[in-house]
Amino acid sequence: MGFIEVEQVVKRYGDFTALRGVDLTVEEGEFLCLLGPSGCGKTTLMRSIAGLTTIEGGRISVGGQRFSEPGLTIPPERRKLGMVFQSYALWPHMTVFGNIAYTLKTNKWPKAEIKDRVREVLDIVGLPGLEDRYAGQLSGGQMQRVAVARSLAPEPRVLLFDEPLSNLDSKLREKMRFELRQIQQRVGITALYVTHDQSEAMVVADRIALMKDGELVQLGSAKDLYEKPRSPFAAEFMGVTNFVSAEVVRTDGSTVHLRLPGDVTIAGRLATGSETAAGSDGPVTMTVAVRPEHLRTSTTQPAESAETNVLPGVVDDIVYLGNLADLYVRVGDTVLRTQAVPDDLDGWTTGMDVWVSVEERRVRAVAGERTTTDERAKATA
Repeated sequence: MGFIEVEQVVKRYGDFTALRGVDLTVEEGEFLCLLGPSGCGKTTLMRSIAGLTTIEGGRISVGGQRFSEPGLTIPPERRKLGMVFQSYALWPHMTVFGNIAYTLKTNKWPKAEIKDRVREVLDIVGLPGLEDRYAGQLSGGQMQRVAVARSLAPEPRVLLFDEPLSNLDSKLREKMRFELRQIQQRVGITALYVTHDQSEAMVVADRIALMKDGELVQLGSAKDLYEKPRSPFAAEFMGVTNFVSAEVVRTDGSTVHLRLPGDVTIAGRLATGSETAAGSDGPVTMTVAVRPEHLRTSTTQPAESAETNVLPGVVDDIVYLGNLADLYVRVGDTVLRTQAVPDDLDGWTTGMDVWVSVEERRVRAVAGERTTTDERAKATA
């Protein structure tokens, strides 16, 4: 049994179902991220755990204590959970000390213990000696860390983050990702984090719960979701991906051989949950998903190997991006996006013949169809 247990949770707003029987387990001390697009239900799920939203079905428990079920909602103030909001929610008329100490005072902590605890949490978040400053005298990153310190002060069982970095500029946001992760590891507290930013989720989380339309579509480490997506949606949301609709030729265990538009054959691995679809009778169409960085291009044909696809192609476009270049190569009737170091492309021009190679294990075949939004990467057949 996990520390946080979410069982078949349902939440509706009128005719709209925000959560559709969600099941989720979070272990004690784990940093789990709820990731997904706007409207997927991630914030509703966090608010349900916090007690800020009632549920119509299912159960929510923390540390073995039942928090929510139909007819029962433990008030937020009795759940002993800390929450960090994206707006910081610091009182401008109070000092850093006053902001952090406020909850401790309302919980009747002794004055001496309050002073010690405020200093302790400021040390934890890396802001020692700033007790007497006001919010207006702090940078965005400092305000965010004060908000974290305030949430940690009353010693909560779980720390909840509701898109806490969305108000920061990109450079500070990148820095704060690592700092929040370090703070959580230093304290050892169970943490639940909401974001729509996949790169942010990959940095902070032990595991990622990817949501769509009120459902949990895939749960695992950042590496699992990135390298082994179970659906076209998961593959796309976790990063730039080439998608190609392909017809199944045959399957050999977990390996599937597919025909791309233009009569090009490629071998890959079946995504978990797609085995039944691949083995269906009659013509079967699946979506091939492969990351640009997993494709290798060369002007000479690579040596053949049992577990590597080698495909002939023609350079369609070269886009310089600074430290990298996007190389678009037409393979059969499909344009694939690949990546290369610009210096490796000296002398390369559009229209030249090249070879594209990719390991079978890097090619994912998932059930269902997906048409990419990148016009140059669409099949033209």
